[in-house]
Amino acid sequence: MSAITTSDVTFSAGDKSGSTTAGGSQTILVAASISAQPAATYSGCAGSAVNLTVTAAGTSPSYAWRKRGAGWGTSGSWSYTAGNGGTFVGSSSEIDTSSKAWAMWNDGATATEMKRDFAALTTNDIFQIEMDNGSINSGGIVGFSLRNSSDQNMVEFYFQGGESTYNINGSGGETDTGAGWTDAGLRITVTITSATTYSVSVYRFANTTTYGPFTGSFINSGSISRIRLFAQGSGGGANQFFNSMKAGGTSSTAAL
Repeated sequence: MSAITTSDVTFSAGDKSGSTTAGGSQTILVAASISAQPAATYSGCAGSAVNLTVTAAGTSPSYAWRKRGAGWGTSGSWSYTAGNGGTFVGSSSEIDTSSKAWAMWNDGATATEMKRDFAALTTNDIFQIEMDNGSINSGGIVGFSLRNSSDQNMVEFYFQGGESTYNINGSGGETDTGAGWTDAGLRITVTITSATTYSVSVYRFANTTTYGPFTGSFINSGSISRIRLFAQGSGGGANQFFNSMKAGGTSSTAAL
């Protein structure tokens, strides 16, 4: 578990005469504490539900579970669909944080996906993420989509096996970014330009080149408040990596 609590405190500023003026607030980071958690090992029947609980002190502490020590256990909440694949904490040197990145693989028709909610984006907010994929089987697809609270796609970014470049999908259909396949990583930045439109820029690490911006309209109505990372039919040995996710402003980053 990883969490912090915050509190406001009043501080005083004084001069040499001893006069003081109070005002302002300051955020104090306080380590969270756990008073109860599951046993180190727990067994259950295949296909049955397993309920795990934790008791933690602090102001709205956040936590997530790690499956066999290799899940996406980081602050915030992910929902997981294994499909014909799985997820793990891996390493992609191009986008790693301390030699770690979120990773997934898939070798079938049913997609592997991870979803995570965040505060709804408004005009001038950004969503940014780093992505790195290996060789993808022909017809396979890997990438991410930004979604509304009804879990409808708003805009997608992906690479499809058999093609040579990465694509964006909006209400007007598919846009070829011109950014060629790479196993050296990308940084994708989506800017909300209005309630119905977006702009996407793609930075390709291999040749230090930015592609775009590409503008378009959202596929559905509503505000973006969810990320879906996905892989489908990409190949059992073709891992996909994601890291350094930002949503809203430019200073708050979720990363491993």
